[in-house]
Amino acid sequence: GQCYIRMGAYNRAVHSFTEAASKAEKEPEHYNWCGYCYQNMKNYDEALAHYSKAIELGKTNGEYYYNRATVKKEMDNLKEAIEDFEHAIKHLVNKSTSDPKLLEIIYQAYCSKGICLRQLEQYNESIRDLK
Repeated sequence: GQCYIRMGAYNRAVHSFTEAASKAEKEPEHYNWCGYCYQNMKNYDEALAHYSKAIELGKTNGEYYYNRATVKKEMDNLKEAIEDFEHAIKHLVNKSTSDPKLLEIIYQAYCSKGICLRQLEQYNESIRDLK
């Protein structure tokens, strides 16, 4: 599936990850990757469904919450996006913060949350997250 993603063949990637998920239904990463593909195809409802399934199976994985939050933000569902950004931050901060990839996601989650708060005219809260 990831090879198809690199080629931009998201429909093929979804098929590959869906097939893998049918063989390993308890593996959240397959659903997360499907969500990623659907998000890139701008099929936000399917992306949300797959990210939600990944969260259901991997409740403490902050990356899944972050991914779902980005879709909610794109859909202008800002209050729910903020909640997911908060979950992402909470779970990611609990992991090792020496991983540059995780540090980048934490940074992006704070920035995106701050932008959502600004759009909701919650300026003081926004400034706190954007500092």
